[in-house]
Amino acid sequence: MLGVIYAMVAVGFTLFFGVLDVIKFYDKGGEPNPYLDGGIVPLKLTDPEKQDLVAFMESLTGQGAGSPTRAELQDPAKKEASR
Repeated sequence: MLGVIYAMVAVGFTLFFGVLDVIKFYDKGGEPNPYLDGGIVPLKLTDPEKQDLVAFMESLTGQGAGSPTRAELQDPAKKEASR
């Protein structure tokens, strides 16, 4: 899991303990407050859709520049050959 995630909301910060918590927050349309934009509405995602989003977000993690390519992850010998 990505660990603790801080997400800025309309007033201040809300602490989330995982990607699924963030998805659930936005799925319900955020927290009602006087500054909530009228365009923020519940997403009405199904549980499988939420799990797909979690899997997608977790697939985006990496180490930045110099991270192995997909081919190198699938065949570590390719990384050695490129050095």
